[in-house]
Order: sequence, then C-alpha cells, then structure tokens
Amino acid sequence: MIAMKVGVLAPYTSLKEIIESEAEQFEDLQLEVVVAEVLDAVEPAVQFEKQGFHVLISRGGTADTIRSYVSIPVVNIDVSGYDILRSLILVKDLSETTKLIGFPSICRGVLSVASFIDIEIPYTEVTTTEEIGAEVEKAYHEGISNILGDAVAMKYVGKYGLNGMMITSGRESVHQSLKRAKELAAAMLTTKQELKAYRNLLTHSAEASLIFTSQGNVQFYNQAFRSLFQINWPLHHVQELNSPLCELISTVVDRPFLCEQFNINGTEVIVEGDMVEDVGQGVRHLIRFNKKERYSLETDRFSVEPLTTFRTSFAQLSAPSPSMKKALQSCQHYAVKENSPLLILGNRGTGKKSMVSAMHYERHRHLRDQWTIQIKQPLVPEEILQLKEWLKTPSATFYLTGWEVLEQESLTELRKAASGTDALVVFGSEPTEHAPQVIERLPVIHLPTLEEQKAYLDQYVTKLISRSNAKYGKQVIGIEKPLLDEWKDEHWPNNLKDLQERIEKGVRQTPNEYVSEQDMDTLDIDGHYHIDLTNTLTKIEEDIIRKVMKEESFNQTKTAKRLGINRATLWRKLRNIEQF
Repeated sequence: MIAMKVGVLAPYTSLKEIIESEAEQFEDLQLEVVVAEVLDAVEPAVQFEKQGFHVLISRGGTADTIRSYVSIPVVNIDVSGYDILRSLILVKDLSETTKLIGFPSICRGVLSVASFIDIEIPYTEVTTTEEIGAEVEKAYHEGISNILGDAVAMKYVGKYGLNGMMITSGRESVHQSLKRAKELAAAMLTTKQELKAYRNLLTHSAEASLIFTSQGNVQFYNQAFRSLFQINWPLHHVQELNSPLCELISTVVDRPFLCEQFNINGTEVIVEGDMVEDVGQGVRHLIRFNKKERYSLETDRFSVEPLTTFRTSFAQLSAPSPSMKKALQSCQHYAVKENSPLLILGNRGTGKKSMVSAMHYERHRHLRDQWTIQIKQPLVPEEILQLKEWLKTPSATFYLTGWEVLEQESLTELRKAASGTDALVVFGSEPTEHAPQVIERLPVIHLPTLEEQKAYLDQYVTKLISRSNAKYGKQVIGIEKPLLDEWKDEHWPNNLKDLQERIEKGVRQTPNEYVSEQDMDTLDIDGHYHIDLTNTLTKIEEDIIRKVMKEESFNQTKTAKRLGINRATLWRKLRNIEQF
C-alpha cells in the first residue's frame, strides 16, 4: 500500500516530540516534522508540497499563515477544552495580573472555558504576528506580569522579561489531528488514483475526446481526437481548430448536454457533450466523437443505430397543451418510478424519439447508450435471442420501431426480456387500432397530434422561434398574422416536425423581425420543397438534393443511393448548400 505523506510544521519543540510519539500508533503514515513558526514555516511548507506530501499539519497562527502559500490541505491542531483548562488552573492561583494575547481562535476558546470556571482574564485579539509583538510590549508598560498565549506570543515574552504561559496542545488534540490528516490523505490519494485511471482511460480510448473551459481553453484531448481531426500541433484553444469544427464545439457551450449526429470530413459522427460545473473551478465541457459506423448494424431484417435527437431532456420539450403536458408528466414519472417496457403511440413527427431520449436522461443521467432498433421483417430465432440479450444492457435505452411485423410469440419474448432490467425499453408506434393489442400488458402513453393542439400553436411557434434564433444568431420575434392564420387552418401531416422545419426555414431566410409568407415561398402547403424549373441548373440540383434528403430522413447513405452518386460526392455538394 502507498504510504500517506504528512508534513508537520510544529511551532515549538515539545510539540514535535508529542507528534512523533503519537504517530507511532498510525500505520501507513510517512511523517516528517519541522520546528518552525509563522513566516519561518512557509518555506518548509512549500517544500513539503513540492515533494508530493498529501497533507500538512500545524497549529494556530502558523497554520493560518501557511494556508496562503500552499494548495494542499492544512489540518489544524486544535486547542481542546482540556488544554485550555490546564492553563487556566495555573492562572487561577497566581497573584500577579495575567493577560491573554492571541489569535481569535485561541482567545475565544479560552474565554469560553474561563466563564465556566468563573475566571475573569483581560485579553487582546490579534490577526498578525506584528500585532502580537506590539501588544506584548504594551502589556509590559502596563505592568502586566504574565502573558497567556500560543507559541508566537511566547517569542516576544522573553524580550521584555515577562512570565510566559503557553497554551500547549496535549496528546488528545495531537492524536485527533493525525487521525484527520490520515483520513484526508487517504481520500486525496484515492481521488488522485481515480483521476489518473480516468485520464488513462480517456487517453487510450477509441472515442475522440476533448475537454475545455467555457472560455475555450483546452484542458485535455486524446490521440483519437488528434487523429480524427488531423491535429499535428499543440492545441491550447478551440479557436485554433478549423472553422466548421470550432462552430460545432461552440454549440456545446452553455448547454448541459448534447447528443447529435454530424458529418465531419465526410464521416458520419455521433457527437456527445456534457457540461460539468466544478466548485471553484468554473464550468468544463467534455465532448466525445464516435464514428457512427462503429455503433451501427444493418441487415435485411433489422437495423441498430444510435438514437439521436435535438431534444434530450424534459426541460427542452414543449408542453403547452394539457394533453401534451399529461403525456410528458407520464413519461417523466415512468422514467423514474417504473422498471418495465412501455408503449408510446404517436403519429409521425409528434416527438416520440425526443420523449424517449428525455426519459433516458431522466433515468440514467447520461446521453450515451441510446439505440434505435428498426425491425423490417420477421426475425429468425437467433436474431430474437440476440435482441433479448441487447435489451438487458445496463443503463441503456432501446427504442423499437417496426415491431408490428413480428409474430406474437416473438413480441412476448422481447417484452419479457425487457422486464426487470436496468435498461429502458420503449416500443414506438403510430396509433392504429391494432397497435395497443399487439403487445399485451404494456402501459401506453399517447402523444397528441399538432391538429389536436391547434389552440396552442402560438406557444409552439414562440418556443421554436427562440430555438431557431439561438441556432442561426437571429432576433426574430414572431410570425406575421396572415401567415400564422394560414398555418392554423392547415393540416400538418408530420406534426411538430413540419412546424419546426418551417420555422427554421423562415427564421434562417427572413431579414426582418417577423417571418412573412415571402420568407416561406420555397415550401409548399405540406412542408415539401418546390422545385422551380426556372432557376439555374445548380439551384435546381440543390432543391432536388434537399427534397431527397428530406424524404430519406436526412440519411446520407440512402440519399446518395437514390441520386446515383457516392457519399463523398454527396458530402461535397452538401457543403455548398446553405441548409446543410
């Protein structure tokens, strides 16, 4: 076992002897004692810290002084009631006048004990060594014979020929200080070992990781980060990174967490970010980059990929209507209180994925290990067995879609596997008559359509404008009334997803404070892009890419396949299109 190194600055010699004697009762304690007081103790204290000592011990004014010069903890040897009582008993029998001179910690303890044994003693509190010297000289001129105080006061007593009575620390106080120092040193040693282990883990992790402050100062980045972004220079500030990456990283600042998918240098990457506020250290941000292909699996019958959504907590979800508020409260309760699978019913674009991600964070307090499992065809027994094992993954969340194609026996197996596990398993479906009966005994939560919440459209619009303003650096304050009235009369086949796309488009396009119909003229009534054949060939190509990307749910692999080009070519084209 590693010894705990404790340095002691003893203000007087006899204290050194007591400390060394008491230290023999403690195992795994490497002790070194230096006799020095107040400012004379600063240099050895600094040397102790440089030599890797975990904790320092001292007493009274000496302890207070050295705390200002070292960053490691300083344990104070207290003056116990027994220590004070022993000194006061001596004072009580003296015929000459006695005065107490010392730092507040000494004086208050002495006066408190003195009141119990009916002793009145004049005193002066000081805060510096120089004051002690001046007060001792003053006492001498006042005819005081005895000075009661600590080791610093005794230093001046002899100069004026006075009788010094030092309040010493007994074995009980020394023993307690050694005990506290050992406990503190052990805790610090454990923490340092844990931090070292975590740093090694991050350093050698396949995840590209970056830690920086809110001011952008880089505190850590690993080899995987260096390799992913081809960094071959010492990185001190995030602004030293290339512009797109710097902009991506800036989105993490002031956000408690982030989980989104980006295309970086032609590679699909899952980006996760956390914001940690350390007491006295300010805010730090940790970002992890993972290649999506490492965490995706696709076969003819099912696929597994990370669940990504723009809304990752209940605080980020809008619930202006009673029906949505009820659904949100039910999901929040379920995430914390229940431990069985759940069925969420909601039309396309009503926020099922966002709700699942918020439940995941509410239950597990992290953003990693969220997965979407899309079932395309009935599964063979081996695949059902594989899914059952995955659903038992601790602290993970699985969102299953397309499960309606499975036979009842397979669904029952999956439901049983998901019950009683630490993982959160959510079955998602559109609200058909058949859906609730497919999986027996599952609690069901319904998400309302935007049509059912038309009376609260204004509130949704306000919240979405605020988000888009933050995203695009705009100051839009609303939608012009004719356009908003038109929206209230429309049918929204993709619900909140359509509304969000429209508002993002309007906020990005408008140069004004209000979004107008002119700002939306590239969208038709159903939220799909018009392709204006009077435009240039380049513009027509951009509109086609936008339309296909939207229809393929922004999946670049599927989009490239439909367009008959490879992903690298698609990525190069997307870089030149404003929306992407």
